[in-house]
Amino acid sequence: MLKFDAIWRFGEFSGRSDRAEFWTFFLLCSSLALSAEKLDLYFATGDKLMILVQITILVPYLAVSIRRLHDMNFRGWWCLLGLIPNSFGAILLHIAFLFPGNKGDNKYNDADLANADKVSTASITADAKD
Repeated sequence: MLKFDAIWRFGEFSGRSDRAEFWTFFLLCSSLALSAEKLDLYFATGDKLMILVQITILVPYLAVSIRRLHDMNFRGWWCLLGLIPNSFGAILLHIAFLFPGNKGDNKYNDADLANADKVSTASITADAKD
């Protein structure tokens, strides 16, 4: 199932993102990068379009990666593993992103959203009893 929530939450570093949201965004970014590479080759522009795409998706990709780590109850600082040379750290991160996140609450839940769900449910229950 494809989830495009990451596109609308492109600058949000708090909260959680599940596997479907992360991998949908990953596939979208990969297809954009591949298309940019092919267009650069076709128009012989060097790597100008590819660099533009990479700069454009840097912050949203970092945000969805941090939210994915939050879903697994890890700090966002673990994204620094991606800086390990020879792509070893990036490969480790993407293998970790394959595993499911924590079910239920963890320390990265958005408390306002959790409370909003409880309040709306309580008000619906109270209205139904009247």
